[in-house]
Amino acid sequence: MEAAVDPQIISGHNGIFSAPFMDFLLRYIGFVEAKRYLLTQLPDPAQ
Repeated sequence: MEAAVDPQIISGHNGIFSAPFMDFLLRYIGFVEAKRYLLTQLPDPAQ
């Protein structure tokens, strides 16, 4: 992700890439991707 904004907009909001948030994001994305994969492995109910 890349973004450019006026420094006044982000002043005081620089914690987005903090270690706790990045840890959460990594686990969350892993969970979503695993769920997406597992759902593709279910049998088709129309058959």
